[in-house]
Amino acid sequence: MSKSSYTLADFTFLVIEDEAVFREQLAAFLKQRGAIVAKAENGRHGLTLVADLKPDLVLCDLYMPEMNGQEVIKSILRKYPNLPVIVISAASEMVEIEEALRHGAKDYFMKPLQNWLTIEQSILSILKPKLSGFEVLSNKHMADAELMSHMAHFRQDDPASTLLMQELASAKNFDISGFSFRVDSQPLGLLLVHYPLSQHEVCVFVLDVSLFGTEAAVIGVLLKSLLNDSYRQHQSNSHYRLRSPAQMIRFLNDQIHDLALSHPVNAIQCYLDASRHCLTYSNAGFAPPNKLFQYTGMGLGILAGHRYQQDRIALPNLLKLNFTSQLGNVLKLDVSKNESVPL
Repeated sequence: MSKSSYTLADFTFLVIEDEAVFREQLAAFLKQRGAIVAKAENGRHGLTLVADLKPDLVLCDLYMPEMNGQEVIKSILRKYPNLPVIVISAASEMVEIEEALRHGAKDYFMKPLQNWLTIEQSILSILKPKLSGFEVLSNKHMADAELMSHMAHFRQDDPASTLLMQELASAKNFDISGFSFRVDSQPLGLLLVHYPLSQHEVCVFVLDVSLFGTEAAVIGVLLKSLLNDSYRQHQSNSHYRLRSPAQMIRFLNDQIHDLALSHPVNAIQCYLDASRHCLTYSNAGFAPPNKLFQYTGMGLGILAGHRYQQDRIALPNLLKLNFTSQLGNVLKLDVSKNESVPL
């Protein structure tokens, strides 16, 4: 099979992971997708296999005996600067992830893994100039013919589309600096994504792709990839965009407009600064999720160059948010102050 087919079957991967069960699970997933996979139980063995096998991509844990992942990544990229590395780790501190990205890692995933299919999408976006019909994310454009072909696949394979959408919609509860975020319900078609910016800051996106039907999964993957790309920029140089919801929503709007999708995408970004007890948001199409939210702008993709507003509210001890999709389904998110944890 030629490498123009854009599948994992085209590539050889090296998994460097000391945890045997997870190492086998990850290798099995990649093999099931058709890849050739080599495994190393520690960093030193991994470096030997890199030299012997010349893999297309390395997936590496951060915490391992004999040589930790940070040293492995630096050693690999010092000798093979064009070899992409993805970090998969149970690292609890974002500073560890940020250090790995500074060393040259292309992406990261946290253990335990939930969204296995997004790992495949990340790998393909790194290895190929196009991701299943999408051009490289740095260009942010689609090849129309390939997009139609990719969407046609999901129309014809509804179970695959449903599985991918379920993976994308598996939002988890999380905490930041004395505030707890709890997802009470998340119907298909509504996606929640969050990114910690510092110990006291987090940004939360809610995206509505419910009108796209069987195409919702691929639109969701594209949107999440755009967000991941902005987050990687933030980690590299504290990119301002994620701290400015109006700027971020405008950026997303311009990308979506270029795609000429069949429906607008409703989206909202909430930037929470726990140290200041405030939440800044920019809303593109959603009905106000709470009576404290006053501003609603047009959905993404309708008008190129549209300037979105943002507003700021003081955080109460309990903030209940209900995000309603264009089909009437509701994603419920509760943000509550944890009195037992000092800010």
